[in-house]
Amino acid sequence: MPFATSRKRLNEKPLPSGSGGVTKLIAGGSSLRAKKAWFLLDDAVIALGAGITASDGRRIETIVENRNTHDRHPPLTRGDGWVHLSGVAGYVLLDGAGAKVIRKRRTGRWRDIDKGATTGGDTSSATRNYTTILIDHGVDPRKARYAYAVLPDASIAQTAAYHGRIEIVANSGAVQAIARDGVLAAVFWRAGAVESADGPLAADGPCTLLVRRDGKRVRLAVSDPSRTSDEVKITLPWPVKSVRESDRGVRKARTALKVEVGGSRGHAHTAEVCV
Repeated sequence: MPFATSRKRLNEKPLPSGSGGVTKLIAGGSSLRAKKAWFLLDDAVIALGAGITASDGRRIETIVENRNTHDRHPPLTRGDGWVHLSGVAGYVLLDGAGAKVIRKRRTGRWRDIDKGATTGGDTSSATRNYTTILIDHGVDPRKARYAYAVLPDASIAQTAAYHGRIEIVANSGAVQAIARDGVLAAVFWRAGAVESADGPLAADGPCTLLVRRDGKRVRLAVSDPSRTSDEVKITLPWPVKSVRESDRGVRKARTALKVEVGGSRGHAHTAEVCV
């Protein structure tokens, strides 16, 4: 499965604590294609999927959780658009989709998974309890999507109250983006733009982007996990007046920014600008 990842926390200088990180993946297997992005916040992981398409007669599912709970099934609570698994996490469906929950006692052998000459597993049987939470896209979906949040160690009350905390700014095969508490995070799979509450955010090539505004200052991190571009131009919702502090390769281009991402092997470039 080909994939590309980029994770940059905004509490690394010069970006503020509590902002998050971004990871992306291109899913492929037989005819299956999808664009998937994860946005890592202090209290949640926001997962977006788009363009989920297949054509070889198989049922396609997104596995939200597949938890080994060992010798017992812990308490599970369901509400309107959310599921809570005691001692594990809360799970919130952000786009109105339904989740299917399967609780099953499974028996198998490690040998059935790996028969390698030097890595083969044990032939004795092992039994465990599993809780699986999934989104069913049906057989041969075309451009299906999902949006959900995983809330590690959240309580039932925190899970039930999470709806409305996150704005899904975009979720398509071109751009996936979220916003919360002054932070805007986006994956641009190709050149494109998204409309945020403050105005359009655009990139002229593939990149992952984290932005946070504090008054007249904007802090951002930009990377190109695809490693296909030499430079990417970022147009923020606010005209850039000056670059106050930045990593090497970040410069002002009229009211936008240009970031030299070539040769950086997917690493993020950070900057603080005045707007």
